[in-house]
Amino acid sequence: MPKDRERYFQSIARHLFSLRGAPFVLSAREMETVEAWEADGIPLSTVLEGMDRGYEEFRSRKGHKGRKLTLTRCHPYVLKAFALLRDRGVGRERRVVTQEDKCREICKAVEAFLEDIPSPVSDLREIYAAVLNELTKGACDSESLEEQDAGIEALLFRMASRHDRTRLAVEIAKEHGVTDREELSRLVRIKWVKSMRERYKVPHVSSFYY
Repeated sequence: MPKDRERYFQSIARHLFSLRGAPFVLSAREMETVEAWEADGIPLSTVLEGMDRGYEEFRSRKGHKGRKLTLTRCHPYVLKAFALLRDRGVGRERRVVTQEDKCREICKAVEAFLEDIPSPVSDLREIYAAVLNELTKGACDSESLEEQDAGIEALLFRMASRHDRTRLAVEIAKEHGVTDREELSRLVRIKWVKSMRERYKVPHVSSFYY
């Protein structure tokens, strides 16, 4: 699979897992949905926007307890977001969002985070300052930013105490019946990082989220 296509699929999968939690694999039908979005030329940022809208609608509905968010349920919202994107371009040449545009948005997010960084995640200051320094110097490489995002998640996970990890492992094993140690460890990491990003508004620096 070409690298850009692989990132498209992986970014969508990661975002879905961050929204719904387990199951942490895409079903065959969900894979077909992503393939259809890619074939239709729907930008990643538009897909993520539609997924967020689908999630908010799904969460607000009565009777959603016990049901899982799927890409199939997000599909109408992704199509609507794409239609709105195209409508905004009617009658004028649609402006293409460049990597530089995305990096400017990342700069804004990083600057805002550093201005008032929560004390429980103050250890992230150094890596965010390094990201900001590189961006202000014009270094705007998507692979490098993705690596920095992975580094941020690694730092976040190091903040989890042994008690935190054990507690999450017990919760996940009980709720989802996971017994494989390696898989359980992976799910604990995903759940912890997700909760920390949400609690302390820790921004992504990967350009695929912008």
